[in-house]
Amino acid sequence: MSGQHDAFHERGRRALLAHEEIWEAPPHLSSPRWGVSLVLRRDEAAARRLAALAAQVSAVAGPEHWPTAGLGSAHLTVRVLEPYRDPVPLDDPLVVRYAEAAQRIGQRSRPPRFAMTGLLVALGGVVVAAEPANSSAEKLRAVVAAELGSDGGFEEDRDRGDLWWSTLLHFAAPLADGAALVDWVEERRTLDLGLFQARSLDLVRYEHDGARTAPVALSSVALEG
Repeated sequence: MSGQHDAFHERGRRALLAHEEIWEAPPHLSSPRWGVSLVLRRDEAAARRLAALAAQVSAVAGPEHWPTAGLGSAHLTVRVLEPYRDPVPLDDPLVVRYAEAAQRIGQRSRPPRFAMTGLLVALGGVVVAAEPANSSAEKLRAVVAAELGSDGGFEEDRDRGDLWWSTLLHFAAPLADGAALVDWVEERRTLDLGLFQARSLDLVRYEHDGARTAPVALSSVALEG
């Protein structure tokens, strides 16, 4: 696991133990989060492993939180493109440009593979660390930036940097025992969750289904470069 992931975990661990974690709320029009994004969908085997792990962490954290990696929801964010809005029409000129850029990205990119190398506490939840495992994964964000051009300049996404992760659970309320959750995660910091190969690059919006905020595909592109 990279030193960047270690620092990411330490920041989240300290926040949780100090009761300074971030609690999520369903998307709303003044939120900078949950905007239209480009995400990678996981292969079926990896999706099942993450769904099982999301159920385990939910049992430790409590039922008030969002099992973000449940089946149909697990993903790996490549880039957030804008703040939340509703509705998101498919014929919106900006959405059309995003979709066209995604098509070009798919034509230039072979299926990226990532090694899932352990669990981390984040400021707003529990995540799985991901490390690029082929050249396509290493180059993907540069290809995305080039194809999006000025449409990829959303300020709120810049903290992502070179890090890759997939969220298992988002905090949505105070934790009854944050220290117990930290201990549970730290026992799994180097848990080998195997590889996943992205099956598609999806342009998504987000909606809250009563239990979690999950991505809904606006378009889906095969990675075949």
